[in-house]
Amino acid sequence: MGSHPQHLMVSTKIHATFGYTLMAAGLTRIIEISFVLRDRNSIDKRHAEESNSFQFLTPFLLYASGFLFMGATEEQMAILAQNEMSHVSYILVLYSVAFLLFLFVCMLLNMYANFAWPLDGPNNPLTLKKDDGENGVIANGTVGGLHLQVRDRDRRMKDAEEFELEGLMSDDEGEPGPDLLDIPASMEGRKETHHL
Repeated sequence: MGSHPQHLMVSTKIHATFGYTLMAAGLTRIIEISFVLRDRNSIDKRHAEESNSFQFLTPFLLYASGFLFMGATEEQMAILAQNEMSHVSYILVLYSVAFLLFLFVCMLLNMYANFAWPLDGPNNPLTLKKDDGENGVIANGTVGGLHLQVRDRDRRMKDAEEFELEGLMSDDEGEPGPDLLDIPASMEGRKETHHL
């Protein structure tokens, strides 16, 4: 993308980064299909609805390339050149905005999946049975392109408890700490006297 002539050097660098980002998105998708998923519908047959963290890289790079494409207009490049802003700084700002939008969309999709398909609800596509009695397998852990939540609620709760309590757990959890409101036995019989 940076090989065709541009008016400004900043514009050439940003267009080149746009091209590299698109190529990286294609490469990560090829790696995902060939090596991560190994040409299967999902990573693990037992948890078909889970996705690998590597699978988020391709859409993020597509978000970033979209922001780079929209942010490389002649007017914006003229403003960057007038203010002597480095192309690296501008690219990092665009990548940061792309990450924030990607995070927001992932949060919205997760919230939608949690409320649209509750784990114990009758319309959960993961618990619907086929005619042969097996659980339906969903391709790439999605239904209609939306990431579904994990079916095993106990496993999720255990993972969350371990994460939250990891630094707080100790061997002597059974012993209660001293209560600050308890009065020691040696102080119970004493009366406070005030001298003037």
